[in-house]
Amino acid sequence: RSRRTGAAVPPLVLTLARTLVGAAAAAATFVLLSGKFPEHAASFGELVELLRRGGVRPEGQPNPNPREVADALALPAAVLVLGVATEHVVFLVGGLLAQALKSMRQSYRMKELNNSFSFGVAGGAASGGKKAAAPGERNAEEDALLEFLHSEYTHRRELTSGSSFMISNNLDSACSPGIGLRRAESVDTASINRALAAGALPSKKSFRSKTMLANGDPLSSSARPLGPPAGPAVLARAVSIQESARNCFQLERELSSLSEPTQLRASSDPLLVITGGSPAAAAGDEGEDEDEAERGMRHARLQMLADYLHEWEFDIFALANATTQPLVFAGFVMLDSFSGRVKLHKESMLNFLKDAEASYWNVPYHNSLHGASVGRLMFSFLVEGGLQNKLAVQDQFCLVLAGLMHDVGHPGLTSTFILKERRRRSKGLASQYNDQSPLENMHLAATFQLLKKKENNFINDSLEESIRPRLIAAVLATDMAQHAEHLTRLDMLIENLADGGSSSMPWYWPKLPPAHLSEEKRKDIIRDMTTEFIMCTFLHAADIATPTIPYAQFRKWNDLVQQEFEEQGELEVKEFGKMFSPAAGFDRKASDKSRHAFTRFFLVGLVKPLFEKMHELTLIEAEVSVASGVDVSRQLSRICENIVKYDEEKPVDD
Repeated sequence: RSRRTGAAVPPLVLTLARTLVGAAAAAATFVLLSGKFPEHAASFGELVELLRRGGVRPEGQPNPNPREVADALALPAAVLVLGVATEHVVFLVGGLLAQALKSMRQSYRMKELNNSFSFGVAGGAASGGKKAAAPGERNAEEDALLEFLHSEYTHRRELTSGSSFMISNNLDSACSPGIGLRRAESVDTASINRALAAGALPSKKSFRSKTMLANGDPLSSSARPLGPPAGPAVLARAVSIQESARNCFQLERELSSLSEPTQLRASSDPLLVITGGSPAAAAGDEGEDEDEAERGMRHARLQMLADYLHEWEFDIFALANATTQPLVFAGFVMLDSFSGRVKLHKESMLNFLKDAEASYWNVPYHNSLHGASVGRLMFSFLVEGGLQNKLAVQDQFCLVLAGLMHDVGHPGLTSTFILKERRRRSKGLASQYNDQSPLENMHLAATFQLLKKKENNFINDSLEESIRPRLIAAVLATDMAQHAEHLTRLDMLIENLADGGSSSMPWYWPKLPPAHLSEEKRKDIIRDMTTEFIMCTFLHAADIATPTIPYAQFRKWNDLVQQEFEEQGELEVKEFGKMFSPAAGFDRKASDKSRHAFTRFFLVGLVKPLFEKMHELTLIEAEVSVASGVDVSRQLSRICENIVKYDEEKPVDD
């Protein structure tokens, strides 16, 4: 089976491999036996010669007797038997070795899981997480990302004015002249790539310009409306970060407005100019210019990702292909948007995000890309949805940080598995946290432990104390075991708000404000509780929001979580002797129809009802509700569309 997808090796490939091994074994056996038994080899040669002549012997030679025929056939028979036996032994031993390696991997995973409550985050890597890079292993992409975030990235407006970002205008170099950005519903990537191959870069010298185009900086607030510029010398380029991102963005360059004529040059690799890859050699006096050109394109590419990061339709897989540190990049862009309103130490923030990225495990789904994705979706709720207009700055900051860190250190196993493991071992997450949301409590503990490191403490103590209660509540709300209760309370909250609070059963029961307080203080406490609950609801929604994003992205996420579930299913059988999770979602051998039904229940039975209730909540005008007027209609519409598309792929009955 493929380690990446779990799919079985195609039968044709397996047959071809076994045939080649058998043929090689037979050839080797024939050579060895021919030297060992020359008389049999001679008899076999005579038999072959006789067959070549059509069974007619030369005159004067008698026909072969049965013994001579047996001697002649003994050699090929032995070769055939030994060849087949060798082929079977090779594949049997290979299968046993593969199974042994798999068992060792699972045992190691269990060992790390049992020790995961003791996070060793020093040096930027948590127990069971990704291996820390050895000295000298940093690559150009990582260096470019850190350089970009350290020196040249700046946010243009505060979050409350909309999320838009730009590179500083006063750079000494690397300003890419005349890059305009616009959304594109579809891009003819084939024709654009042909244009790129024919010559898509201005000369290296043009990248050294310190100023933007005379007709305005396309990224500034005073720039002309984004769209196709006039003039015949317009070259459209698709930013092909990865195949799934090719239909998301398009760069436009107005060559006619450059300060001096430029000569297009050909490139053997059209994607080289987009990804910022280095040519095989850059020598002579042009080396410095080439470095500036590459640096400018790499930074322009990162800037484009920052510009679109707040949009709900943004493809997070494009970010994963652009940098090996998606959580560092997304986290810095989003948290830095609070600069000026929240006191942040940027150097420490980068250290914190790098440690957080390293503390995520290298598992198929609950990895650092998932953390970056949930933080980004929460950011989009704030910016595009309008939730930022109702929340205090520290609450907005709290939600973005919670989204980034909500699954740090996740071992790729469900809470059900963690609780089951507690019955067999005295140590573990379930025992440490008394069976109460063990994973979520561990994520919070790891987050605060990372913040305590001196070099990571990027917020002051007063801010940490103010966001801590709601950060804890928000992350605990991502426990799927609490989904049903959360949905019930959300329904009760809607009922309370709709009838003005006259309902006999308050949504927060049995947690009531102290009776000895005045009516005004009791109302303040209820308002704070309501705000906190709504914040928890939006983070929980962001955590399971993959069905509300474009369908191609949803299918990728669904394949990853399916892979993680199937790995857990195999681990359950190995550790407990049987699979206790639903076979439809955790068994590799489950039918396509069962898998489809399992995922459809997630869409229709879990995600859609939550967003329907959230949409209903946002339509209620109430002073106590920070959700009033927040727009989640796009997400609700998208999940309905995705359910229809998913049903169209329903496997037919056998």
